[in-house]
Amino acid sequence: MPAFLAAGIGTTEGVTNWILLNLINNPEKQEKLYEELKSELNGQPFRKSAELPYLKACIRESHRLNPPGPAMTMRTHEKDVVTESGYEIPAGTLMWFCPYQVNRDPRYVEDADKYIPERFFKDAVKKRKESQCPHSKALDHGLSKHPFSMGARGCLGRRAAELEIQSLLVELFSRYRVEADPPNQPYKHKQNTLVIPDPMPKVKLIPR
Repeated sequence: MPAFLAAGIGTTEGVTNWILLNLINNPEKQEKLYEELKSELNGQPFRKSAELPYLKACIRESHRLNPPGPAMTMRTHEKDVVTESGYEIPAGTLMWFCPYQVNRDPRYVEDADKYIPERFFKDAVKKRKESQCPHSKALDHGLSKHPFSMGARGCLGRRAAELEIQSLLVELFSRYRVEADPPNQPYKHKQNTLVIPDPMPKVKLIPR
């Protein structure tokens, strides 16, 4: 078990850094998160039974904008395929799924480059599922929804990582307002094992 948990430290750190940056860059969303934590937990530690829809929406929206891996190997096609748009894919082609591109495609996501956690509220998800638009459901497909992948190749530590991230965010944003220090520090997307912000901006914690 210790080795299992240790193996996920780097990946959990990378995912958490993007969530922090998105909330720092969108202070009004950070304030909404604080109000939810204050109302639901009132200074108490994180618990799995807590109803924290905005926290989960903030995490999910950060995954959409900054997936840990920009692409995933899918499969090698055994036969010729023609897509709905008429694009021909010959047999033997190695296909990749690229969540970064799909999740920022304006055909699938309205205001795709904006951080809007509310798009993952239950009512918004239900509205997409009931839509007649063939593209509207792509945002909620399992491969787009889960940064830890899914199925037989899904991350074994997914549930542990999710709880670690939620617990950390609850403890941090319940106690502090987090700001970049100084503001507007430049960073770029760097591809290591995961995509990380490089360099990670310096921050300051302002007690609530």
